[in-house]
Amino acid sequence: MRARVSRPCVALAALGLSVSLLATGVTPAFADTPITASKLIPSARRVIPLPAGTWTFGETFGTAGPMWSSGHHTGQDFGAGVGVPVLAAADGVVIFTGNGGPYGNLTEIQHPDGVQSWYAHQSKIKVKTGQHVLAGQVIGAVGATGNVTGPHLHFEIRVGGQPTDPNPWLGGASAVAATNSAPIGDAAAADELRGKLTEAEDGAAAAANFAVGERAKAAKITKKLAIANKQEQAARGVLARYVRSVYKAGVDPEFLLQADAITNSDLAGYTDREVLLSYSTASQNQAVIAALKSVSHTESLRKQVTALVTSADEAVAKAKLQMAGLQAQLDAAALWLSTTSFNGQIPAGGSPQALAAVQFALSQVGHPYTHAGGTGPAYGCNGFAWRAWHEAGSNWPLQMANQQALNSQWVVPVPAGQEQPGDLIFFRFNNGTDLPGRIDHVGMVVNPGTGAFVHAASERTGVEVNNYKTTSYYRQPAMFGRMIVPKSDAQKVAEAKATKAKAKFEAKVKADALAAQKTARQAAKKAAREAAKKAAKPSASPSPSAT
Repeated sequence: MRARVSRPCVALAALGLSVSLLATGVTPAFADTPITASKLIPSARRVIPLPAGTWTFGETFGTAGPMWSSGHHTGQDFGAGVGVPVLAAADGVVIFTGNGGPYGNLTEIQHPDGVQSWYAHQSKIKVKTGQHVLAGQVIGAVGATGNVTGPHLHFEIRVGGQPTDPNPWLGGASAVAATNSAPIGDAAAADELRGKLTEAEDGAAAAANFAVGERAKAAKITKKLAIANKQEQAARGVLARYVRSVYKAGVDPEFLLQADAITNSDLAGYTDREVLLSYSTASQNQAVIAALKSVSHTESLRKQVTALVTSADEAVAKAKLQMAGLQAQLDAAALWLSTTSFNGQIPAGGSPQALAAVQFALSQVGHPYTHAGGTGPAYGCNGFAWRAWHEAGSNWPLQMANQQALNSQWVVPVPAGQEQPGDLIFFRFNNGTDLPGRIDHVGMVVNPGTGAFVHAASERTGVEVNNYKTTSYYRQPAMFGRMIVPKSDAQKVAEAKATKAKAKFEAKVKADALAAQKTARQAAKKAAREAAKKAAKPSASPSPSAT
C-alpha cells in the first residue's frame, strides 16, 4: 500500500490505461465461468478515481516487495494531496465504509458487472453503506490512513473476491471533474437484471428440491448404516479374537500385516486374503469372509451417505453462491430498478374487459410474490393472472399456469405477433421447478408493440413489468392466449331487448310488405275488372248520312 509517487503526471495514454484487456482467470463468486477479457470491456461510464489534474501515477499492480503482506502490490496507487476528492470509478452501490486495517479508511463499491472497487487510505469518507453512486461522484477525500508512507489513493479492483489488475478495467477511462450527480434509471439494464434474478431463483429452488431428495435418500441409507455398524462391530470382534488366537500360536509377519489391515478396515492394504485364510480352519474362514463382507458393506454405505450429503450440500452451496453474487449485482444496480421498459401507454386493440384487467395488474406492481400461488396481496404467477381478470369481471377458475393455457373454455391461443393488451403470455422455462415440457409461468401483455408485460416474477421483486422482446430470459414465450369473456347479466338483458326489438321491427317490416303486396293485388284486380267492363260495352253507331 505504500506510495512511491516520484514519477511526474503524464497523459493517460502513456499510463497504460488504454492497454488491451487481459484475462484474469479468476472465478467470480456469482458465476460458473471465469471473468475473461471479453467481459471486462471498458465502459464510457468508468472514470479515473481522482479529478483531472490532481494526481500523479504511483505504484502499479503486481509490484513485488516486503512492504505488502501478500508479497506484492494489490492495486494501483494515485499520488495526491490530502483532501483531494476521491471519485467513484463507475456506477454502483457502496457495500462497506470504515476502518480497513492496513487499508485505513476504506470504501468498497459493488458494480453491476460483478466487480468491486476499493478506495483506501482516505482522510474522509463521504458516503454510507447502501448508498448508490455514479461514475465521477465524490465519495471521499485522499488521506494517509492505514499502512502508508505518504498521502495517496490506493485503488483496487476485485473479481470474485480476489485483487486483479485495475488497468484493464480502467482501460479507456477518462479523467473528469468531480460531480455530485444523483443516480438515473436504465430500463434495459433493469429488465435484463430482473430476468437473470428470476432465472437464478428458479435454479436455487430446483437445487433446494434436489437437496431434499438427496438428503431423504441419505436418511434411508443411514438407517441401514446403523444396523450395519452393529454388524460390523460384531464382525470386528470375531476378527480380533481370531487374530489373537493365531498370534499366540506364532505366525509370520505377513499374516500380522494382513490381519492388522482388515481389523482396521484398511481394505486397500489388505491385498492377500489367502495369507490369512491359510492359517485358519473352515469355520474360521467363513467367519473371516463374513467379517470382511460386513466391513466392506458398512464402508460402502458410509460412502453412499457421504456422497449424497455432499451432493446436496454442493447443489445448495452453488445456488447460494450464484444468488449471493446476483444479489450483489442487484444491489449495485438498484438505481436502475426504479424504471422499467413500460412507458405507461396501453395501446388500443383489447376489449374493455382486457383494458380493465391490465389496469388492475399494473396497480399491483411492487406487491410481493409467494410460491403458494396467492391471489393477493401476495401473488403467485397464476394467481396474479387470475385475479387481474377476475377484477375485470371474468369468473374463470383459479388454475395452474399449464392448466390455464390448456383451458379452451376460457383461453383461445393467439399467434405470436397478433397479441393484444390483456392477452395472457405463457412461458416454458424447463428450469427444474416443474415437470419437463410444462408451461410453468404466466403473465399479461401490456404493450405488444414494445414487448412490455406484467407478472408476479419472483420472491425478491414481486409483481413487476418486464419485456419479452428485449430481455433474453423472457424472449421466447411458449404461447399467447386471449381470454373468452362471458357476457354479463346486463349484457344478456340488453342483447335480449335488442333481439326482441329487432324481431318486432322485422315482423313489422314483413307485415307492411305483406300489406303492400295485398294492396297491390287488390289494385291490380280492380284495374282488371274496370278494363273488362270497358271492353264489354257496345261501340257507338255512326250517324246516318244525309240523302
